[in-house]
Amino acid sequence: QPLPGSIATASTLAFALVHKYVDGTPLYRLAQAFERAGVPVSRGALGHWVIGSSEKHLHRIYDALKLRLRSQTLIHGDETTVQVLKEMDRAAASTSYMWAYRSGHDSDEPIVLLDYQPGRGQVHPQTFLGDYRGIVMSDGYSAWRTLEGATHLGCMAHSRRRFVDALKARKK
Repeated sequence: QPLPGSIATASTLAFALVHKYVDGTPLYRLAQAFERAGVPVSRGALGHWVIGSSEKHLHRIYDALKLRLRSQTLIHGDETTVQVLKEMDRAAASTSYMWAYRSGHDSDEPIVLLDYQPGRGQVHPQTFLGDYRGIVMSDGYSAWRTLEGATHLGCMAHSRRRFVDALKARKK
């Protein structure tokens, strides 16, 4: 049994996880789909399945993908804000960050990994990438530049913004 004490089989968990993460189906809609199929599963149970699968099984896949990503010659990195409503010892209005890491576009093994962190400090990419010695392409935020041994490239999409801003200012 993949989740002891649960009625979920491995195929049921796979079905739920694919619909949630690949198809972007919210859990309430997934619960409705199960109901239509004659299998009443509450949204809470689905939430426990998703969390339990991640804690018990999916972290192994994540760790393996992280090792593979760190072996690639190019990694794109970016961070974006995310709000977590119910987080222990933090107000609901607190700003947290999702750090995104992606292999190069032409990679034989395309990998995208997200790393939730409560802050935007340099320790987060340092911890995630460790002693990575390849190329890191980012927006130029200073935390990325603290990765020693990596070659740093600036993102053209981010640098383009500076030119757009300069053109707007020129008219004034």
